[in-house]
Amino acid sequence: MAIRLLVLLAALAMPVVAWFAQGGAFGPDNGEISDRYPTLLVAAGYAFSIWSLVFLLDLVHAVRQLQPRWRDDRLLGRIAPATAAGLGLTTLWMPLFSQGMFGTCLAIIFAALACLAWVAVQLSDAGPHGGPHFWSWLGLSLHAGWLSLAAFLNVAQSALAFGWTHEQAQLVPSLLLLAAASSLLLWLNARMHGTLAYAAAALWGLVAMWVRQSGSPLPGSSVTAGSALAVATLLVVQTAWLRMRARRLAAAGPVGSPGSGAVQRIPRHPDALVETTGQAADLAAGADAKIEALQLAAVALLLQRRAGHRPADLLVQAVMAASTAAGQAMERRQPVGQGGLAEQHLHAVLAGADDAGVAAGSVAAKQRQQAGKQCGQQLHGDTPSSLEGIGAATCRGTGP
Repeated sequence: MAIRLLVLLAALAMPVVAWFAQGGAFGPDNGEISDRYPTLLVAAGYAFSIWSLVFLLDLVHAVRQLQPRWRDDRLLGRIAPATAAGLGLTTLWMPLFSQGMFGTCLAIIFAALACLAWVAVQLSDAGPHGGPHFWSWLGLSLHAGWLSLAAFLNVAQSALAFGWTHEQAQLVPSLLLLAAASSLLLWLNARMHGTLAYAAAALWGLVAMWVRQSGSPLPGSSVTAGSALAVATLLVVQTAWLRMRARRLAAAGPVGSPGSGAVQRIPRHPDALVETTGQAADLAAGADAKIEALQLAAVALLLQRRAGHRPADLLVQAVMAASTAAGQAMERRQPVGQGGLAEQHLHAVLAGADDAGVAAGSVAAKQRQQAGKQCGQQLHGDTPSSLEGIGAATCRGTGP
């Protein structure tokens, strides 16, 4: 709870400190510094109005995560430290930039970007538009998107202030910085499956850069303006392609229900995967098979991870295992027990548990014996014949 309170305090501090900074309380405001160090990457003045929306949405997230309904939410708890750090660093950057501490500001803005980009990825993995955390996803993705571009603009200004570049000869370093920013933007956008909020913030800055540089008297400004517009176009195309691909996957439907589109995307973190696996089981055989399906999916996940499969493959295979197990359970029509243990086992597996017994412990005796043999083979590289001598208890917790 203390960390979540820090998130609220940082979200409240940002607009207050920004108001003082723009009023000249700490020194020259951002506009004065931009005029003092004109670069080929600076955006038109109107672009910085995005901060008002960022501040508001970050505050919405900070208040929302403290509500009783979300206090025990694992995802919000997991991202709280990085969120507090990202918002706090953003706040700290403002007075230091006004005081001309450009080197320190570079370290701060890239640290804030790292924190908030990670948070945005976690929220994106929760499902389309953050799943149940839409407002958190919207504000923090927007913040991360703007910083992904602003950090490199900050580098350009700092280079000019330190004398690393000359006002009349900035084209080559500016294009290199723009290329670096573009690479980061496209990579994070792909990692977040074409998140609209993240892409929109970056596009806002790129278009504003094109507007400003189209009328700039600096040598090379027209080239920089055209490059910014090209990057913006590429980002739009990439986002559209990623979203169309997601729709095609959704149209194909989850395993066991072709074309239904009930599962939009296989999520990457444990909370959402449990829900998705359960949906696949329900579609295949009804709610009575859900627990057994989750148990078998947990075993499959751990054994496949031991074999070195990629995480994305594991998630797809988990849903397939759940659907198959659910169908078998319905055919046998056996009573299903174990309460909510299976979901705990699945969480443990996805968290990287090394003990195979954590995942296999709740499987029926016959299934445990078979899982123990498979796990022993993965852990020790034994052949099937040698497994007979080792016994089913080779992996802790998987014996009868």
